[in-house]
Amino acid sequence: MSPPDEFTHDLMVLTADKAQQAAVEALLRHRARDLGLPALCFEVFRHPGYDCGVHVRAFEFLRPYLHTHRYALVIVDASWEGAPPATRIGERIATGLQRNGWAGRSAVVVIDPETEAWCWVENAPAVASVLGVPWGELRRIGAETGHWQDGAPKPARPKELFEAVLRRSGTKPSSRLFADLAKSVPFSPCVDPAFALLRQTLQRWFGRNP
Repeated sequence: MSPPDEFTHDLMVLTADKAQQAAVEALLRHRARDLGLPALCFEVFRHPGYDCGVHVRAFEFLRPYLHTHRYALVIVDASWEGAPPATRIGERIATGLQRNGWAGRSAVVVIDPETEAWCWVENAPAVASVLGVPWGELRRIGAETGHWQDGAPKPARPKELFEAVLRRSGTKPSSRLFADLAKSVPFSPCVDPAFALLRQTLQRWFGRNP
């Protein structure tokens, strides 16, 4: 499906790593209806400079797409070496986009602390299935490592818990895991504010609340 008038694409998404890229591509390709969206003509790219590169150079990377893509969405982690506070990361990227032609046509999603925060949905069978660990065992790993406290809706250290669970199951880390999770994890129990912002932004641009 192609967007009308002068644009060739509805959406450009700039991500900071392969995990984000795989997750967003899977969401837009396989879960558009669940997100309350029509089928979109989109592209998802990964910045070669990872999170820091997105923070400093997102507007430069996106400049060639200013007249071909109707909207631009930038996704970046909040936790990386030398990172400023999450609010400052978002403000700097947004300011750069607005000053370079994307005003009113762009948004920034800062995942705090990192992409793995989107993977953890309480009592979701899909999470246990993709990671290869029963839910009860997964929660025991979280308690043993101190990464997920009892009663907390999300792990305090989502990336470290993700890696610990993969080690326990003998599963090799890959971006494919993030795509599989994005295809199957339910949205309704998700309490992550960055994911909520992603969903609300896409619905505002392209769809309506499901």
